[in-house]
Amino acid sequence: MPPFSAYGHGAVVVAGEGALTFAVVRDLEDAAITTILLEHPGDLEFERAMEAGPEAVAIVTRDDAYALRLALLAAHACPSARLVVTIFDRTVAQQLRLAIDSCVVVSMADLVAAPFAGACMGDEVLALREHGEGGMQRIVRDGEDCRLDPQPRSDAVPLRRLAHAIMGVLRPFERSAKTLMLGLFGLLAVLVIDTLLSLTALHNSLIDAWYTGVRTLVTVGANPALDHSEGWTRVLAACLMLAALAFTAIFTAGLINRLLARRLITIVGPRVMPRHDHVIVVGLGQVGLRLCVRLRETGLAVAAVERDADGVGVRLAPSYDVPVVVGDGSERKLLARLELHRAHSLAAVTSDDLTNVAICMAALAVAPKLRVVLRAGDGDIAAETRSLFRIGVVRDAHRIAGAGIAAAALGWSPGEVLAKDGQTYLWDDTNGMRAFPAPPASPALPSSPGSPSSPSSPGG
Repeated sequence: MPPFSAYGHGAVVVAGEGALTFAVVRDLEDAAITTILLEHPGDLEFERAMEAGPEAVAIVTRDDAYALRLALLAAHACPSARLVVTIFDRTVAQQLRLAIDSCVVVSMADLVAAPFAGACMGDEVLALREHGEGGMQRIVRDGEDCRLDPQPRSDAVPLRRLAHAIMGVLRPFERSAKTLMLGLFGLLAVLVIDTLLSLTALHNSLIDAWYTGVRTLVTVGANPALDHSEGWTRVLAACLMLAALAFTAIFTAGLINRLLARRLITIVGPRVMPRHDHVIVVGLGQVGLRLCVRLRETGLAVAAVERDADGVGVRLAPSYDVPVVVGDGSERKLLARLELHRAHSLAAVTSDDLTNVAICMAALAVAPKLRVVLRAGDGDIAAETRSLFRIGVVRDAHRIAGAGIAAAALGWSPGEVLAKDGQTYLWDDTNGMRAFPAPPASPALPSSPGSPSSPSSPGG
């Protein structure tokens, strides 16, 4: 590699590792930008690269602490360079923005969440983006171009929310919840039957009947009047006392399990397991968690599946009201339990391409007409998969995120990165949709950050 001083002003330094880093370099080189790649550099190597005075620095890594360190070094060694850093943790990102005013902090998960969420909605929806406080917009196809439409909330109908809550109580997902509700409904049934027995056979008042029913429920004893009643009433009362004892044990076991175990799915509330018109997200890494959050902002019911019970996404999911099932998303039995045939769509977004293919094939075996979205990180694998059989909508996460990071390094400020007909596009409210990388004939580096000196022609 030539010495760093040979590149001079106008070069972009890309520091990091992995497929996403190479995707950023590829997009910059396609835009005819001199690029310096540093694979996981140490402090001395990185400082040497800064001595040449590059136009921009892009730090692309999954390690937030390492990214933060390199960002501070870049800001100290070359304060005039445009600095772009990938940070997943929003707290770390906020602190970095406060420490370095000119720093642009991006996240691969945030960049791909919008197009992945759009793919889950339908063929015409290219992205779901945030708009205002709690509002959502969708970018949809409009012939060869795109347009913005408001995204109505899917949970705006009160009856739909009520049906969702009732289903969560009547058909809980977890075994501990099923045990708890079985004991509770059994005790309520004992109380009702005993009360009716006292009202009809013993002719007690409603208050006395309810009182003796509660006595039976807590195993204190049956109604004393039963001692001199007919034989069948005493037999029924004895059966009710035994049933109350059994259901009390079942209810207590379920309650203890719910209190001691980690509750990733609730019986009531926003984390109830959905049963219809929901989106199943398999893989709760950075991309999966951001995708769940984006879909929930539209009011859609979401269920996440993650194999690693100790993953970061599993720990963070309750704070975003996302129900999580710990298990293998490629198991057909688990997918059937998730009511896959009633789901709106499924997104396989693990970090392994082959695992995502296996998940999609298992999902289509359970629900052949289901809309399936597949995350791919290698364009060749994605192309080969689609050439072999139809498995659904394929999105290359590295290509989408790489385009967004490269555009930020060039000073562009895309609102969203779109994937359309095998090409990536940048979208902002001022210029609309623009193909990226820009054609080499157009200046790739804008004269001022945020507005390109010559907008590229939109593709289609």
